[in-house]
Amino acid sequence: MSKNLISNRSEILFFFEVNNNNPNGDPNFENRPRVDESDGKCLISPYRIKRTIRDYLRLYEKESILITDFETLPIEFFENNEINDIEIKSIEKKEDLADLIFKNFIDARLFGLALPYKDKKESLEYYGPVQFSYAKTLHSVELYKNQGTAAFASGSGKRNRSFRSEYIIPYGFFLLYGVINENCGYNTHLLEEDCIKLERALWNGTNFLASRSKIGHKSKLLIRIIYKKPSFQINLMNELFSLNTRKCDEEIRTMNHFVLDIDQFLEILNKYRDSILKIRIIEDSIRLNNYNNICSALEKTDLDYKIIEV
Repeated sequence: MSKNLISNRSEILFFFEVNNNNPNGDPNFENRPRVDESDGKCLISPYRIKRTIRDYLRLYEKESILITDFETLPIEFFENNEINDIEIKSIEKKEDLADLIFKNFIDARLFGLALPYKDKKESLEYYGPVQFSYAKTLHSVELYKNQGTAAFASGSGKRNRSFRSEYIIPYGFFLLYGVINENCGYNTHLLEEDCIKLERALWNGTNFLASRSKIGHKSKLLIRIIYKKPSFQINLMNELFSLNTRKCDEEIRTMNHFVLDIDQFLEILNKYRDSILKIRIIEDSIRLNNYNNICSALEKTDLDYKIIEV
């Protein structure tokens, strides 16, 4: 394994929009989109975000994934000798098994590990270096109930119809906040190349969501801030952004209806400039408009930033 382990802490800010779908249904509430009742803003759980990342890494990066759609260890990975017999026979204690898993599964290196060991008498527990908050819209959303009919086959040559209803949001502009912790990354053997794949998976995985309830996601802006000082982070940077709009929040349907205010964010970057090593940025240069351009603002500083192509 490469020795290029991460040695610096990062914070991630990821902006994306959702059009006419249910970004993350709540099974305990008729599978409606999750909405914070206190402010009417829509939520997406970090588990849904991690599922998007895992699916992209598995399907497009051809990575082996520990936690599958069934949330279980893929035994066939071991049975097919992708981990060879010598490695398996060399396992004498749970730390050896953990090292073997980290070596072979990128999602374990990113998100940690919690598995029973030896008839559940022991367990493997490693905190994930990559942690996300709930993604949340920067505005209140409208919840729309869509009703229709559904046709399905019930036997040879037979067809039945039933009524269906589903809840969607017409539009949501989301901000996701995350941290990459270098101390936890040391324990899971997290590599810098894993973090670069994470950036691609977050960006492309969101764009590639293709199920009926998820199509309509568009990545807009991803910022990864990498720090110089050990164990340092600015923290909760998602609170530094807001939307300026002349419309009621629930009437927003496109980025043309608002301006993303980044003034507070730029002030904080300038305040902690001596602690920042570099900034990595992915942006939708075609559809991203009507916001105070971050790159233009960074050009006026001596902060090291780079536009990343994915």
